[in-house]
Amino acid sequence: MKYIYKSTEAEHRVQAWCEQRIESWSHPHQRETRETKAGRTHLLSAGSDGPTVVFLPGTNFCAASMLDEIEFLARTSRVIVPDIPGQPGLSHPFRIDSAPLFFLGAWLSELLGELATPVVVVGHSLGGGIALAADSPHIAGRVLISPAGLVRLRVPMALVWASLRWMLSPNTVTTRTLLAHMSAPGAAVDEVLISWMTLVGANSHTSLAPHALPRDVLEHVVGTPIQIAAGRYDPFLPPEHLRREGVGLPPAMAVPDVGHLLTTATTRLVAAWVGGLTP
Repeated sequence: MKYIYKSTEAEHRVQAWCEQRIESWSHPHQRETRETKAGRTHLLSAGSDGPTVVFLPGTNFCAASMLDEIEFLARTSRVIVPDIPGQPGLSHPFRIDSAPLFFLGAWLSELLGELATPVVVVGHSLGGGIALAADSPHIAGRVLISPAGLVRLRVPMALVWASLRWMLSPNTVTTRTLLAHMSAPGAAVDEVLISWMTLVGANSHTSLAPHALPRDVLEHVVGTPIQIAAGRYDPFLPPEHLRREGVGLPPAMAVPDVGHLLTTATTRLVAAWVGGLTP
């Protein structure tokens, strides 16, 4: 296992940011920590009525960095957001780089077994790949936003250079440029995300994109209701790229005026789909 932070002090800085964000969040919520096969897992939950949604963040993101999305979904659902072990946040600070989707898929299945209730799993980017890899009878449906694990990511050269500049010198300028490349043209970049990703770049080692899952794993999820979407301007996984021939998954819906990052438009779509996938 690989320690994801650059030092123990760096880990404490990331944790302090998360704690401060959650503690200052005015929306009613609950927190708990569970021990799993992947180590300590922090869970943030909100909402009480409606279907249960387990929302899995993408690479380098966590519950504290997506409170607006959680609050929106909590209007109509019970939302549970685990910080993914091996990603910056409040969960276990070690990750496995070999076949991470299989390992984290088993971790998610373990969590869902403890919840012991039907859930709709919503996964963004890395979280989408984990949702695809999980094999749990408690999954009533999957909503996947720009999911990893389906096909290999595209990485435009401009984004490669922006990522390298951010990793070598993480500051508000390089972070803003990186997130702008991950957004729709002309879209404003969320200042909270700039703060978070600058902190992440300065204090942690980012993980690489996982490999695409084998066909038999993808064929196994076809029997469960599933919806797939991606931003029209997603540089990594545009809608037309999210096709795996011969598997039987639905085509990805294009979300207008959206890139790779989660937005209000994406969250509205997720909320509508969750309602439609609930038994």
